[in-house]
Amino acid sequence: LHPRVRRQRQMCIRAGTKVTFKDLSDNTEHTVEIVGSVEADPLHNLISNECPIGLAMIGKHVGERTVVETSEPYEVEILNIALDD
Repeated sequence: LHPRVRRQRQMCIRAGTKVTFKDLSDNTEHTVEIVGSVEADPLHNLISNECPIGLAMIGKHVGERTVVETSEPYEVEILNIALDD
């Protein structure tokens, strides 16, 4: 594997990372930044680490799937993780 790909696979989601994921319920892709609750602004794709999707993603790696626990749970797949610049 290319070193960049290897590093990305080792990186896990935490506050300050940008995450591209696929919502498996409708196959749409989204990119969000995981931030603290004070900085959260969903209209600008800044998602709190304490909201259901943030909680579901924290600690996950590229290629993993996780269930977002809401009134109607849904599964997402992590496609890309990048550090915020």
